[in-house]
Amino acid sequence: MKNIVKNRMEEGFIMKFVFSAMGRRFAGAVALVLCFAVASSSYASNWTGNGANSYWDTAGNWDSMPVASSSLVFRNASPNRMTATLTGLYSYTGNMHMGRGSSAAAPYIFEADAPAHGLTIQDDAWLGYYEDGWLWLRSGTYTFGTKDGKHLHLGQGSGGATHNFWMRVGDGMSTVSLASQQSPVLMYGGSTLVADYAMLDFSGLNLEMHNSSSAYFTNATMLVSYFYMYDTSSLTVSNSTMTIPGDFNIAQNAGSNCRFTGASGTLNLTGSGTVFNVGMGNNATGVVEKIDGDWSCYYLRLGRFTGSVGTFTQNGGSLTIHTQFQIGVSSDSIGTFTLNGGSITAEGSTMIANAGVSTGTLTLNGGTLTAKNITSAGTGKIVFNGGTLIAGAAGTLLAPNLTVEVGANGGTIDTARHAITIGPDISNASGANSSFSFTGDGMVMITNAYSCAATILFRSSCSR
Repeated sequence: MKNIVKNRMEEGFIMKFVFSAMGRRFAGAVALVLCFAVASSSYASNWTGNGANSYWDTAGNWDSMPVASSSLVFRNASPNRMTATLTGLYSYTGNMHMGRGSSAAAPYIFEADAPAHGLTIQDDAWLGYYEDGWLWLRSGTYTFGTKDGKHLHLGQGSGGATHNFWMRVGDGMSTVSLASQQSPVLMYGGSTLVADYAMLDFSGLNLEMHNSSSAYFTNATMLVSYFYMYDTSSLTVSNSTMTIPGDFNIAQNAGSNCRFTGASGTLNLTGSGTVFNVGMGNNATGVVEKIDGDWSCYYLRLGRFTGSVGTFTQNGGSLTIHTQFQIGVSSDSIGTFTLNGGSITAEGSTMIANAGVSTGTLTLNGGTLTAKNITSAGTGKIVFNGGTLIAGAAGTLLAPNLTVEVGANGGTIDTARHAITIGPDISNASGANSSFSFTGDGMVMITNAYSCAATILFRSSCSR
């Protein structure tokens, strides 16, 4: 028998990757475990599906029955049976390869008849190494091991080739747990990760999305240390909770163009020094659409490095930025934030155009932004077109070098009982016939002339 898997002899950590699943037909848990081990010489056992039933330990389903040192191969040899039912806990020191030849083909389905039953692979799990494929972990306990430097790979092939691999975890409630800092979870090619009513716990690990890979989380919970989106990868989250103690970078590498859509749910970047970067790499483009949900982070930066573009649109929900809010950060970068609804609370500093040759635009079409002091070191603009800016503290709310325009739907500054200073002109946008209001029973000092052709209404004390 041709051994298509390279024998390995290595010693190191074996990371635990825990999947726990409770499907509509079966209930179980999916788990990856951390321990020390030595990988022994392995040979490949190929799944044929020719047995009388779907059971893992039916000899007719394999070209040779796996032993403890085996590597497992699930490929495109037209197996008769795509479902593998695990009636015990099976563990192998080798790796696993899986593919089907077509990402549209029927999936391999792993399911267990008890929560304690499942599979442990103590080496790389190559899903889509030789060709496209499909895997559905419907129930059971699965340990996709990785010793130090080993990974769970989706769509990453040999010699730099990439493939399309679809992976779904559970159809009820699932858990994926990877409790080590040794190896990131890697997605390549057109691979797709679907978490449907699932909990994904990648504690201590990075999740990296490369090429045109995509992920869809619905009614899911995810914990990951760092999240990096490269190339043209995309993420869609609905009614889910994401907790990231490290950085979350959208469009990580130079020239990349990545998108994150948050339909609803919660996003928490919990590390006090960590950053939510939208448009990270040189000349990269990052796009975020926040439809609803409650998000929080310490630093939000749009257009992080030279020539990068960061675009953020918020239609609803809340966004809390604890330390620093920057729109257009570095040389020749462009940052754009559009608030159509919901609320933003900037507890620290806010800067629109952080560098001398950067450009930043904040448009308030609706909703509320609470900020203490908004400044600019480059070309920074605020457009009021129906939204409200609330003063979070006394002092200079708008620095003199900002451009402030009022659109047809007008705008409001709420002093929130603070004494505030407005430095720049307040002017009508081209062709607009608008009104602008100061409210909040505070004190407003306008240090520059205002040229708004429409009425400015003061419901606070005003001096010029």
